[in-house]
Amino acid sequence: MTQLKDAVFQGVGKLMQSEQAAKLLQNEAIVKAITKAFTVSTEARSMVDQQVASVVKSLKLVTRDDLKALRRNVERLEREVSDLQRRLDDVQATATEAADAARVAARAADAARLKAEEAAKAATRSIAQATYSAFAKTDTPEKPAKAEPAKAAEPAKAPAPARKAPAATEKAPARPRRKET
Repeated sequence: MTQLKDAVFQGVGKLMQSEQAAKLLQNEAIVKAITKAFTVSTEARSMVDQQVASVVKSLKLVTRDDLKALRRNVERLEREVSDLQRRLDDVQATATEAADAARVAARAADAARLKAEEAAKAATRSIAQATYSAFAKTDTPEKPAKAEPAKAAEPAKAPAPARKAPAATEKAPARPRRKET
């Protein structure tokens, strides 16, 4: 149908450019007839459109205007979905960056914790060595016991009770070693 309209308009355009058409258009009666033809055509089209609209409405069918409005709504929704997708991509990128930063921070915290543990162990060893050295310096060697003169035979004493071994959960007291001089 549009091809037919295009062909008619092209033909009319060529006809209007001719000298004969220019002479005809100088006649008022012909101009009025052409104007009336266009007016009647427009009115007829308007009446047909009204009749079609009332039939469509009574049958509850979709009109061209309904389709145009629906197309506009779909295009608007597509733009909104596109905008939301862009926002989601931005949020996901930010979340990925935050997760990466959190992993780096966790690794740094683990490394710092390990260094702190090593420092605490080294400090404990250093304190223990210093305590041992200080204790060893203050410990005086025992003087040998003087030999006592032999006494008359005394009745034998019962052996001293055995020392109780420390329980598994108890730690035996550490005895510092003496320095030999």
